[in-house]
Amino acid sequence: MTSLGSHQEETAAGPPEERSNPEVEALSDLFRRLTELGLDLDSTDTRLAIVISGPEPLALSIDRPGEFFLWHEVKETHPVTESAQVARLVVERLGLRSSSAGE
Repeated sequence: MTSLGSHQEETAAGPPEERSNPEVEALSDLFRRLTELGLDLDSTDTRLAIVISGPEPLALSIDRPGEFFLWHEVKETHPVTESAQVARLVVERLGLRSSSAGE
């Protein structure tokens, strides 16, 4: 399985099964947005999730039907179509300031 960080950098020439996987696409988009906001992230090959390191680590994944981001530690869900909003909420929830311009 490809990690989210490396999937983010692949082009349309990547494996078809990864290009057409909506869970990978949604998590890759959220991974990119969280990185743009300055978070230190990791992904896992054992489970499709984003792990945000810190005093209280936070793991984000997608529900089984692929419709919602799941915040396991805070038991919240948000539609996968709202990755920019979810990224801002994560930064806010963790009490961090965005390092990106215009935020």
